[in-house]
Amino acid sequence: MSMRSKLLAALLLWSLAGFLAAEPTHLLRQPTVSADHVAFVYAGDLWISDRDGADPRRLTTSPAEENNPHFSPDGRMIAFAADYEGNTDVYVIGVDGGNPTRLTWHPGSDIPVGWSADGESVAFASRRETDHGRSAQLYHVALEGGAPVRQMEARFFRGQWDSAGERLAYIDHGPAYNGLYGGTAGWRGYRGGTTPSIRILDPTSGEVVAIPGERVNDLNPLWFGDYVLFLSDRDD
Repeated sequence: MSMRSKLLAALLLWSLAGFLAAEPTHLLRQPTVSADHVAFVYAGDLWISDRDGADPRRLTTSPAEENNPHFSPDGRMIAFAADYEGNTDVYVIGVDGGNPTRLTWHPGSDIPVGWSADGESVAFASRRETDHGRSAQLYHVALEGGAPVRQMEARFFRGQWDSAGERLAYIDHGPAYNGLYGGTAGWRGYRGGTTPSIRILDPTSGEVVAIPGERVNDLNPLWFGDYVLFLSDRDD
């Protein structure tokens, strides 16, 4: 999935609104894009459509909320979070629908953030082995099942592997501006000590590069070739 595709997702959601209801709606959120489809959250369920907005259809119907969808590298599956059994865990579903498959079982919340480069594992954030309230750690869980594997001891909150799975762009703790991540606070322009900076990790060498930006909110790092795109309120 190219970064250009992700940037088109927001525009595509506006065209989708006309297909979903007689009147436009503003409840479409968290888009993810593959070569052929757009998936998104609408009214707590997962929906999918063609990239041009045609043929929208609902993939899930549970009263529980689904969120944080991510297409697999081949575009055939979607990883997402859901609390079907009273706990937020990682699930996957095919683009043609069917019963979701549960991949994690820990009593804490597990939030998918993407996939491994080979498409055989889902990457997710979990606090299962840390007591830092604003931070988690990065894990991979295989589609075939089994125990999740922690990818590094360092703190991790949200981020993304590059297409080769060789570099990780991430923030290591949740921002005060947490309304973007399901929280209730919207401290846009906050300049205190809980503003995250984006880091780029090469796990092979252990080298970490921090993108300059102390005391600003830098969020949602995404890879575009060799570049990292991100949201920031550094210029107010």
